[in-house]
Amino acid sequence: MFGTNNKYFIGFLLVTAMFSGGCKLGQDSPEIGFEFRYQVVFPEPGQLKAWIPVPQNDAFQTISDLRVKSDLTYRTLYDSVYHNRFIVVDDVIGEIPDTLIITFNVRRKETGIDTTGSKPDYLKLFRSPFKMVPDDIRFTKIADSLDSNGEFFVRRVYDYVLNNMEYDKSGEGWGRGDAIYACEIGKGNCTDYHSLFNAIVRARGIPARFHIGFPLPAEQSGNIEGYHCWTDFYIPGKGWIPVDISEADKHPEKREYYYGTLDNRRVDFTIGRDIPLPDGTAEDVVNYIIFPYVKLNGKPGNAYQKTISFREFPDSPVSSE
Repeated sequence: MFGTNNKYFIGFLLVTAMFSGGCKLGQDSPEIGFEFRYQVVFPEPGQLKAWIPVPQNDAFQTISDLRVKSDLTYRTLYDSVYHNRFIVVDDVIGEIPDTLIITFNVRRKETGIDTTGSKPDYLKLFRSPFKMVPDDIRFTKIADSLDSNGEFFVRRVYDYVLNNMEYDKSGEGWGRGDAIYACEIGKGNCTDYHSLFNAIVRARGIPARFHIGFPLPAEQSGNIEGYHCWTDFYIPGKGWIPVDISEADKHPEKREYYYGTLDNRRVDFTIGRDIPLPDGTAEDVVNYIIFPYVKLNGKPGNAYQKTISFREFPDSPVSSE
């Protein structure tokens, strides 16, 4: 099933059996609905090329009524590897700043097992190394140390990351999703937790996908300041099983919940690492993307200002956590 990792096949079947009735499917959980607003201002004059990610439908979220308001020239394009969706701006900014506003509606429910996306080439993509999540002997050693008998390997990786990582955004190096940094330092944010997890499970040939999006605050409306990421891994015969290790670390009482389930107060924007931006150059490949990627006069930079907000619909139920 997983190429050169055949010696672990029996153990992997045991992991499969572990999930025969354990994870929530999510299909019957309450949905919440909200309007999402993503505003980007381009204040500097020059030739502009910008990529703004926008979410798509999946098994647990429905995106509707997508609207773009701007005088700028833009197109909707998809990257060639993961098929993430982007609003791509290509225009000239004058002395007066230009603004692009993206709004859409979201219906989101609790996430469980996703049974889509299991073709061989797709699975191979998520077993492959990435720049910040490489093949490395240290991940193989960790994997071997966790699984003497082959049972419950993925859950042991989840517990290993929880026990060996600390949510800490001080210093430098965190936030890049650098699996080696996370392994050596043992600190970071959600990108680092899930990159370490992915590196270890991939050492056994298990596909794992990196997701990034936005969390919804507890209030019914307001600005969203930061992103959030999580991951899922593939079990033959079952599907993609989600985990959110950094949230489990911040909320120890939900350690079991976040292994196999995600709350509905989030929106998933993009999947993958080393993402080639559509209609970009060979250099326009991003580690991951949630905020705009902007080039002014051909040079990448931060020539933009963003405001991200949401408004929950009145008929939304209480969160399903």
